[in-house]
Amino acid sequence: MERRAFFRGMLVACAVAGVEVTRSSPASAFFWYCKLDAPSLSVVSTEITKINLRVCAGRSGAPGGFTIQWMKKSDFVDNCHCWYKSSDPRLCKAVFLPPDRHSPYAMKCRACLDVCIGGLPPDVTTNCPTLDPQTEYIFRVFAHGSGCWLKSNFSHPVCATTLPIGLPPS
Repeated sequence: MERRAFFRGMLVACAVAGVEVTRSSPASAFFWYCKLDAPSLSVVSTEITKINLRVCAGRSGAPGGFTIQWMKKSDFVDNCHCWYKSSDPRLCKAVFLPPDRHSPYAMKCRACLDVCIGGLPPDVTTNCPTLDPQTEYIFRVFAHGSGCWLKSNFSHPVCATTLPIGLPPS
């Protein structure tokens, strides 16, 4: 289903059912934006210092890439079950920016990509390159805005625990 918005004879269409359409109105012009659908996140496997996650784009895709955020579950609980602000250095982030439209980080509708937190490739920016053994973490992801698309909401959070030293990967 396509959602259409008209303004001064100009048609703006969001070709995804349920996509939020918003309008920004600077003094001299009006712009229509569509909000990207939130990606989903699931745990694939865990290791001693790594957690493998699967990121799946929503129906609108994630053409501008995505960011995964995480923190220790104990810190999340101590912070009244709230995430740290994005500017807080205690909030860990991995930013997956596509260098071009053929990059796996420029995800099409419902595309999925497995990523290894604690073993990220060099083209991914992160402030927390390692994970602690036998520690529970909480993760969430959002799709970056791109062109006339606004950034998505966050996914539902998922939790995973790294393995203790001496156990094989799950």
